[in-house]
Amino acid sequence: MSAQSFFNQVYFDARSVGCNHVQASCCAAQSAIESGWGKSVKGNSYFGVKASRSWKGKTINFTTHEVIKGKRVKIVDKFRAYDNLQDSVRDYVKMMTHKFNKAWKSKTIHQFAAHLLDGRYGAYATDPDYPTKVANTASKRAAAAAKAYKSVPVAGRAKRAEKQTQKNPNSRILPLYRPKQEDGVTRAVLEKFDKLVPMERRNDAVKVLVVRGYYLNTMGRKGLNDRAIYDDAIFVVSPEGVQPFNGNSDPSAFRKRIATIKANQAIRYRPGPHGYSRKGGPYPAFRQNANCTVVRDGIGDDHGMFHVNFHRGGVNGTSSAGCLTVPPHQWDEFYGLVSSLLKKYNQTTFYATLLEYPGGQPPIIVPKPFQAAPAPYAEKSSSKATTGLLVGGAVVVSAALEKFSGWLSSALEFVGGMIT
Repeated sequence: MSAQSFFNQVYFDARSVGCNHVQASCCAAQSAIESGWGKSVKGNSYFGVKASRSWKGKTINFTTHEVIKGKRVKIVDKFRAYDNLQDSVRDYVKMMTHKFNKAWKSKTIHQFAAHLLDGRYGAYATDPDYPTKVANTASKRAAAAAKAYKSVPVAGRAKRAEKQTQKNPNSRILPLYRPKQEDGVTRAVLEKFDKLVPMERRNDAVKVLVVRGYYLNTMGRKGLNDRAIYDDAIFVVSPEGVQPFNGNSDPSAFRKRIATIKANQAIRYRPGPHGYSRKGGPYPAFRQNANCTVVRDGIGDDHGMFHVNFHRGGVNGTSSAGCLTVPPHQWDEFYGLVSSLLKKYNQTTFYATLLEYPGGQPPIIVPKPFQAAPAPYAEKSSSKATTGLLVGGAVVVSAALEKFSGWLSSALEFVGGMIT
C-alpha cells in the first residue's frame, strides 16, 4: 500500500466516525508517524497510545523510541491493542476529545499539531519535533485524501464493508441483502405518519424510518417479529435521497422488565457517546434525546428517558437491551451518513419514526409526487422468487398498481401464501 493510500484509508475511517477534515487529516498523519505508514504496526496500535493502569482493554508490549533529556533512546513499553484499525481510530477519537481538547477543537492543521504539546496530562509524544512532523505530513496528504473522500458517493463510502454482507457467516441473524424499497414509498410512509412527529419538526430535512419486522416471513419464525436478529429495516431520508440499512429494534433476549420501544412512535435522537460500560469505553453514536414509551416484559408500558440509544450491534448478536442497533459492518456508514447530513442541514437532532410492519392492514395509497414506476425486485433470501416490489417479508404484485407501491400496499402476497 502506498503512503497516500494508507493516509486515505485512515482519513476515511476517521471521517466515518464523525471527524471533520482537520481532525481526520491529523489523525491520519499521527497514525502514519506512529505506525510507519502501517508497516510497523503491532496489535493494531496505530496511534502508539500507552496502556496506563486505567486501561481495561487489550495490551501489547513492543519496542519504541523516546526522547529523554534530549537523547533518543530505545525502550520496551506496554501499549493499547485493538481488534482492527477502526477500533484503534475510535479509541484515538475518544482519547483526543478527553486529553487534547484544544487540539481537537482547532480550526487548522498547524493549530491542531501545536496543541499536541499541551494535552491534559502532558505532550502526546516526547519528540520535540513531533508537532512539526504531524503538521507537515497532514499538510502534504490532506488535500488528496479529501478529494478522494468527496469523490465517493455518500452511499458508497463503506463499500468494502458492504461486500462483507454477501459473505456474511451469520446469515441467520442478518439478511444477505439490504432492504429494497422505492424511495417514494419510504417518503409516503413518513408523510402518512408525520403526526407522530411534533408539528414544528415535520419539515426536517433529515429523518429516519425504522420498520420493525420488515423481513417478517423470510427470517426467523414466519409471521412473527423475532429478537436477536437483524430483521428490521432502517431508511435514512434526506433531500439527497433514501439510503437503506439493516437493523434491529428489539432487545436481544426476553427477561422481566427488559424494554422494547413501543411502535408506532417517533423518538428524538442527537449525536453522543454510547457504551460507557465497554472495556474500550464509549464511542460516537446517537442518544435518546426526549421521552419515549417502551413496553417492559411482564410489566407493560413505561414512559420516560431510558437511554434507548441508536448504536452499533454485534456480529453474533444484536447487542441490544432495548436500543436500536445497526450491524457492525454497516455502522460506520450509517453514523457517518447521518452525522454529515445533520451538519449539512443544520440539524442538531433527528426523529426516528418506528413503525410495526402489520401485514394485512389497510393499504397506504402512495400519492403524487411520491409515485414511481414499479420496478421488479426479488428478495435473495426468500425461498420463493417472484416479480414485484420487495416489502419486508412480502412481495407486492406490480401489474396495474400505479397508485399502490411497496410497503403496506394492497394485493400483498405473503410467502406463506396468505393474500389480503
